[in-house]
Amino acid sequence: MLAEVCLTFQLLFKHDSSCFIQNDTYEKLCDPVADLLSVLKVSDFMKLVEKSIKPLVYEMDDRINDDAMWVKMNYAVLMKTRSEQWQTRQAALMVIQHLFEAMRERYLIVLNDTVPFLSELLEDENEQVEQTARKIVERVEHMTGESINEYLK
Repeated sequence: MLAEVCLTFQLLFKHDSSCFIQNDTYEKLCDPVADLLSVLKVSDFMKLVEKSIKPLVYEMDDRINDDAMWVKMNYAVLMKTRSEQWQTRQAALMVIQHLFEAMRERYLIVLNDTVPFLSELLEDENEQVEQTARKIVERVEHMTGESINEYLK
């Protein structure tokens, strides 16, 4: 049922041609949507993240198209990387990685806020989390054409 709720909101954001959804609605949804990354008791949690949460966050950001709101959502998701559960950290990184891939250069606006979290996650105890953090760094470097290693120290 959680996947269906995510799909409903995803479609609502995607097809909101009458601008029904404004910043206040988006802002109210940021924390609850980010909290979905901590719902580990769902069967096949990573599938939920892949098929439902990643597309939802993308559609929210794409629809609202407001840098300040992106920063708020980005921060809410990145705070999940401080979880003790590696699956939650991995899920949060999967969302961030998807946003950098889907939104490309537009999403570089959140880079300054993202770098400190990536720096921590490059030394994560879980290899999968660490690899995902490295992929995000590579993606950002590819987009910017510059190395960000000096900022990761």
